[in-house]
Amino acid sequence: MAEKKPSWKPNRLQKIAIAAVVAVIVYTLGGFFLLPPLVKNLAEKKLSQALERQTTISRVKINPYLLTCAIDGFTIKNRAGSEAWISCKHLLVNLQAVSLFKLAVVCKEIQLTDPYVKITRNEDLSYNFSDLLPAEEETAPEQKKPLRFSLNNIQISGGKIDFIDNPRHTNHQIAEINLGLPLISNLPYLLETKVQPAFSAKVNGTPVKLSGATKPFADSLETSFNVNIDQLNLPFYLAYLPGKRNFTVTDGTLDTRLTLAYAQPAKESAYLKLSGSLKVENLAVSDNTSRRFLAIPQLQISFNPANLLAGQVHIASLAITKPQVEIERQADGSLRLPGLTLPEEQKKESPQSQQKQTNFSLTIDQLRLDDGQLTFLDQLTKPPFKTHVTPINLAVTNFSTKPEQQGGFTGSLRSETGESVEIKGDFSFKPMRLSGHFDINDITLSTYVPYYRDYFSGTVEQGSLSGAGDFTLIPKAADKTMRLEHLSAELKNLEIRKDKGKQQLINIPTFTIRETSIDLLNRQVVIGKLESTAGTINLQNLLPASERCRPTLAEPELGQ
Repeated sequence: MAEKKPSWKPNRLQKIAIAAVVAVIVYTLGGFFLLPPLVKNLAEKKLSQALERQTTISRVKINPYLLTCAIDGFTIKNRAGSEAWISCKHLLVNLQAVSLFKLAVVCKEIQLTDPYVKITRNEDLSYNFSDLLPAEEETAPEQKKPLRFSLNNIQISGGKIDFIDNPRHTNHQIAEINLGLPLISNLPYLLETKVQPAFSAKVNGTPVKLSGATKPFADSLETSFNVNIDQLNLPFYLAYLPGKRNFTVTDGTLDTRLTLAYAQPAKESAYLKLSGSLKVENLAVSDNTSRRFLAIPQLQISFNPANLLAGQVHIASLAITKPQVEIERQADGSLRLPGLTLPEEQKKESPQSQQKQTNFSLTIDQLRLDDGQLTFLDQLTKPPFKTHVTPINLAVTNFSTKPEQQGGFTGSLRSETGESVEIKGDFSFKPMRLSGHFDINDITLSTYVPYYRDYFSGTVEQGSLSGAGDFTLIPKAADKTMRLEHLSAELKNLEIRKDKGKQQLINIPTFTIRETSIDLLNRQVVIGKLESTAGTINLQNLLPASERCRPTLAEPELGQ
């Protein structure tokens, strides 16, 4: 009889080892082979049902040891049609085991390659995702404890967004989107860790670059962004201005090197500070008949830091180079100027917006306008009057809308006939006050005949006017003032002859007024000195025929 072999019974340690091996095998097989198709099928089914759009995934790869999940060929199609609404070539998420201990989502790395989004605005102004937006009457869900997370090394490369604007029959594209976020977290021990964001893209072919630093979940919510834009096509985007307008921006590019900094310090008001510079080049504005309103070859603005949330804007310098402006007074007396008509609902101002306007302040340390040109056409006169003024130069310092702030200005201009005006002075915005000195030289009187030809008979053959003086304007105060003081004026070589004839009506070699003051409010004129050389005036023939033929009024009888 054969001896019976004793059965093998593993001891406790061996059982633990066997269980561990089996667990590793199950974990390995499940993680590498079973879980990927399960995740793929479940995600496709659930997303398709929730979004009511076909969702497909080419492949899911999971590494249970590295805790990585890679998704390839992710696509969500439009609700109607087979075109992709959202797609992504590759998504990689690397979780950390510490997520279990922190009860938070902790990712070591997130990579998103070639993401794509297509946004379509329909003719009825709805979008291809409008059905997914919550209805306005729906109540907001109760706020729950926020999910804690730490997302590290976020990288998006090769992104693209297409915007199809059917009502405007135009398309927009943001391509070559690259985004890098080394870290973003709301875990307490990471609150003071700096995030260094970087973003670059081409918006309709224009490079855009943002970079900076942020502490988005610290107590101060400290955040800063550098906004760098190169050669942004202004006509393409300004076409989306609301309301009706009688002008079109036909040309112009924008470059920016701006920094936006936001913070909410403890026990202090939040601030949003703007600094840096922007430049606009080759700006052109025309009316709807392609006649030009304005052209600015170059406009540069530099900003000093100021709190936008408090309604403060501080411009260090504003320089306008060689602007060209065309103004026309039309036959009906109206001015042909660019205008914008907003919808009625946008015209209404809430008490909050009115309060913001009250608190708004603008400071400009230096403003310069160099080599400006002005063309003025007046169709109301007969014949129409036209003049061209260049160069126009203006310099303003310390402009401010804050109370009791005084600034200064100097300016000059010259007309095509050699006339010149120079002005300098001081001003304040609150209270409104303007004072200074002006010099006017060689005003050619014959140029402005259309404005006074109906007041006398004859033709101005020659004559020029020069003058100087001081002015003071205080329009809204107890000491309301509108005065011209220390005036002097000189009329030279004035000669007026009979229309289409040789008869001389006026011949004044020189006529001078000095030490004169004019009070415009009280309608008072005080002439200090009046001098004239020998001259002749034919007053009877100078008056228009209608005035000469008008009967004189009889003297009123006593008692009338």
